[in-house]
Amino acid sequence: MFVIFPFEKDFYANANLLPNVTKKQVQAKIFQYSFVVPAYNEENNIPKLYARIVELSEKLDGRWELIFINDGSRDNTLKVLEELSAKDKNVKYINLSRNFGHQAALAAGLSEAKGDAIVSMDCDLQDPP
Repeated sequence: MFVIFPFEKDFYANANLLPNVTKKQVQAKIFQYSFVVPAYNEENNIPKLYARIVELSEKLDGRWELIFINDGSRDNTLKVLEELSAKDKNVKYINLSRNFGHQAALAAGLSEAKGDAIVSMDCDLQDPP
């Protein structure tokens, strides 16, 4: 698992440039979490991971998004992702045209993540959320 905090440097540094924003308002900013998950032939693991992320999100103070990257799967991964994203607005997916590999899929997901904290995970629940 890898966590990125892109806001620390940019957000707090730039907040000082805003004349009408107090430090308390900056600290009260609604925090958003992004979970980025590359998936290759993971149709059976996606529902399990989703359930664990939803359970975890109930303990988070802020909004969250779950971004799956379908890395050219040959099973029903894409169908599962389409159904899940239709059911839950927090779930998004990127469908790659072929298998580009784990790192390329991860990079695609990281580029789309909007969170203040970005957590990359493997879909197989190797690392618990």
